[in-house]
Amino acid sequence: MERGRTVDSSTLSTRLRGRGPLAALALAGCLNTDAQVNATFGDTLMDTLAEPPGDNCPEGGIQIRLGPDRNANGTLDPDEVTQQEFLCTGAGGGAPLAVATDEPPGDNCANGGTRLDVGNDANGDGLLGADEITETVYLCDDAAAGGFQEPARVVTGARRSCAIRAGGALVCWGEGYFVTNLPERGTFVDLDLVSATEICGLDPSGALSCWSDNMSWEWPAALPGGTFTDWSGHCGLRTDGTVGCLDDLRLDGTYTAVAATACNETHSFTYCPRYACGVRTDGTVRCVDESGADSVALAPPAGTFTQVSIGYPYDYNPTIGYGVPFACGVRTDGTLDCWGNRRRLDIMPIPTGTFQSVSAGLTHACGLRTDGTVACWGSVYPLGFAPFDLSPQGTFRDVDAGWDVSCAIRTDGELACWGWCDETGTCNVPADVYR
Repeated sequence: MERGRTVDSSTLSTRLRGRGPLAALALAGCLNTDAQVNATFGDTLMDTLAEPPGDNCPEGGIQIRLGPDRNANGTLDPDEVTQQEFLCTGAGGGAPLAVATDEPPGDNCANGGTRLDVGNDANGDGLLGADEITETVYLCDDAAAGGFQEPARVVTGARRSCAIRAGGALVCWGEGYFVTNLPERGTFVDLDLVSATEICGLDPSGALSCWSDNMSWEWPAALPGGTFTDWSGHCGLRTDGTVGCLDDLRLDGTYTAVAATACNETHSFTYCPRYACGVRTDGTVRCVDESGADSVALAPPAGTFTQVSIGYPYDYNPTIGYGVPFACGVRTDGTLDCWGNRRRLDIMPIPTGTFQSVSAGLTHACGLRTDGTVACWGSVYPLGFAPFDLSPQGTFRDVDAGWDVSCAIRTDGELACWGWCDETGTCNVPADVYR
């Protein structure tokens, strides 16, 4: 936004659409530069601050701030502000006004919401006329989440992605999904994409549920028992440290972290070699193949780790054959290491620095540094051996590498995806999923 003047209201509305909560008439009246005004729209908070004369407003005015109440303290803290606008004294003549009204379902808000009009009372009648409105912000209700919910977890696969909103509701988009919002399946704390059309997730109690594509929504086989704390590919880590898988793959012993392959086939796992790696309680890593024996092709390096991730088992390697994935892990000193089928991954060096997590894709990987920045390396599968040098700018709190796409959640709650998302090579997160 340019400083010192209003932006086009249609641009602002598009930028904010899909962020907001359930409609409620929370504010209507004068915005006094001498007093702070606070309003609540579901999970979105708004407040106003006096803006002194300066670059934003030559004669001073009012700063309007919007953002989600992430810490649920009822106050819009500085690190929660995701949008700010300025109403400048003298810009439109008269006192600044703001009016909130219910917005019915339609083009502006698919499920309805709140319309916030702001401007200056040029004619001094105490009302905000249509010709006095300088900004319109739509705070839209999200039917799936019951209000604006930031993404808390994101996973990507073969040109499709899923995310858990902060309230636990699940949403998916991309190829393989005819609709972005899945039928109601409860709330989740973790999930992963088992195949191109299959998902497994954990509810707040740690119970596992899995379902097939959006035509049947049913999982055809028995699920492993117990309660889980983490799910990756077709295996998960139970609360007692043991590993349970959708098939008969065995990773005996107790672990602090686990990772397993995901596939592009259906639940039968036809032609999908299965591998799993776990971080033992002493920090060493063990990787097994579908026989349950230690994997030779995916033999981990020595040393201790805190986290591990396994990619997709599809890229051919003339030395180790077809279907062996690569795996990456975060060592206890925060550095990264990778092993297995690194043929395409190694066209770029492993990033240096310290990391809090790493995610392995098909032929590329992404890591989340301790300072919140993201580093990706390797190649994008459809582009052959072209380097995957599209690491996003900014700071993040979660990242996941998929088949040829990666997604991450910025520290302000925005979701970003990049890579080879479709035949045009562009990535567009649907507006009704996340802003």
